Amino acid sequence: MIFSDEFHPFRLPVPGLWLDIFQKIKSIGFNGVSFYVDWSLIEGNPGQFVTDGIWSLERFFYAATESGIYLIARPGPYINAETTAGGIPGWVLRINATIRSNDPEYLKTTENYMSKIGKIIEKAQITHGGPVIMVQPENEYGTWHEISDDNHPTQMNREYMEYVGKQLFDAGITVPLIVNGHKALGFWAPGSCLGATDIYGIDSYPLRYDCELGRLPELILGWLIVDITLAPIQHSGPLIDSLMTGSFSMRNIVPTLPSRSSSFKEGRVADGLCGTNWGNLGCQGGYTAYDYGTAVDESRLVSREKYSEQKLQANFLKVSPAYLTATPGRGVNGSHGTPSSIAVTPLYGNGTHTNFYLIRHANFSSISSTEYKLQLFMSIGNISISQLDGHLTLNGQDSKLHVTDYDLGGINLIYSTADILTWARGHGSARVLIL
Repeated sequence: MIFSDEFHPFRLPVPGLWLDIFQKIKSIGFNGVSFYVDWSLIEGNPGQFVTDGIWSLERFFYAATESGIYLIARPGPYINAETTAGGIPGWVLRINATIRSNDPEYLKTTENYMSKIGKIIEKAQITHGGPVIMVQPENEYGTWHEISDDNHPTQMNREYMEYVGKQLFDAGITVPLIVNGHKALGFWAPGSCLGATDIYGIDSYPLRYDCELGRLPELILGWLIVDITLAPIQHSGPLIDSLMTGSFSMRNIVPTLPSRSSSFKEGRVADGLCGTNWGNLGCQGGYTAYDYGTAVDESRLVSREKYSEQKLQANFLKVSPAYLTATPGRGVNGSHGTPSSIAVTPLYGNGTHTNFYLIRHANFSSISSTEYKLQLFMSIGNISISQLDGHLTLNGQDSKLHVTDYDLGGINLIYSTADILTWARGHGSARVLIL
């Protein structure tokens, strides 16, 4: 599993601090980081490509390697990233051509940048001993920030996506190309059409941007079905490209609380350190801080509870290989003996005996404390949990992950009502389990 954070070097333009950030991200338990390259900052004038000083990516790659972090490069040419014009330089915006299209005039403006940044990334690929394992052409292609679908002039332009992919290929990129499907329509999925990539991801913001206290959108239960339908030939498991648990431009502190991270125990949790919008590089919807309520805050401190919650999840995933191949079942309210106010999503072992059961409130906005029992089938039969008198309790917008027939290195844990942090081998046949 790639458990990936986000870090934009141009939002912390001090190369000497990059190692510190990567080490903090690694200490949480993440093993990957995705990063953008802002075209407008390194080719602010046509033909003047700047890659020294704070714009040099070599030290960024070095810091990632030293920290044991894989990288997912996202060079654009359009990146969004809440930057001005999505990283498109001002001189490009002034040409008489349709931006983000196969218009020859626009494509010509991208050649110098894509060729040179592609070659820089090419040298850092894992195939050459570097940290880069994937590259994303474009970003959320099919949408444009604050522009409606009706006014998007180049939506789903296959020739354009094919061209951007070829630019990377011509620069020597051989690692898989990844796409973030913002509309979840299957465009650019492997084998789907011209411009198809190697790995299809769903770009999802399940918490959206609502600032109303306590209110969350309806719980989404069917991502696996959507992903298999849209990318049937890629499948070893779903890829959630962006599973945000921050809030855009910190409009509201509520969606950044650790309970929101705890609500999502599957997928990618952004962001690690987002930094600062220096020199008005941010879009009009934001402001100087690009904090996003991250685990590592804008000043590089790790005092937020979100850091601890993400670390709990990461440690569990490290010692739970069955989770990586588990097949999610359909989430049903009131199933497995729970009241109808509880949603249970099973994840079946798929070749192992271990099963996982993700417990949430059916009403995702609920702040109630609800008592429940579980009726689960395991290796010793059909068991009601808990075995003792009383009930389990789900608090508010938290979630729980119960396990059955959990493998502790050859020792079978029949079930656990407590969340597992980690386990390790002790002396001889002993196992140390931390709940």
